[in-house]
Amino acid sequence: MGRINLIKGISRYVVIFLVVSGLAFVCPAVADEEEINVEEIPSPVGFDSGEVDISKAIRSYFDMTGKVDFRFDERIVISDRSFNFAEDARIPSVREGAYVGVKLNEGDEIVELRRLQSIPR
Repeated sequence: MGRINLIKGISRYVVIFLVVSGLAFVCPAVADEEEINVEEIPSPVGFDSGEVDISKAIRSYFDMTGKVDFRFDERIVISDRSFNFAEDARIPSVREGAYVGVKLNEGDEIVELRRLQSIPR
């Protein structure tokens, strides 16, 4: 039984040696047959995925963005600034700590308040 295990162990190493040595002879022969040219793939025209700036669009639409500090019936505190609600304001229910965008009227009253998904960076 010990002799059979010894032969199996040696035969494994012989097979591995033959495969590795065969690859050592075949790989250089294949590489010499033709030259490999790697071409660069051009970027699509007018597309820069790293330069999409969502926060710029948000800042251009809203007069202010920030985190809700406190919410009262007639006013709200956003980023340490207190704002009253205009009479015709569209105000959804938002919790303290939510990130919101605000549109203001001439009297610095909130006309529109929208909850935003996350803080743009």
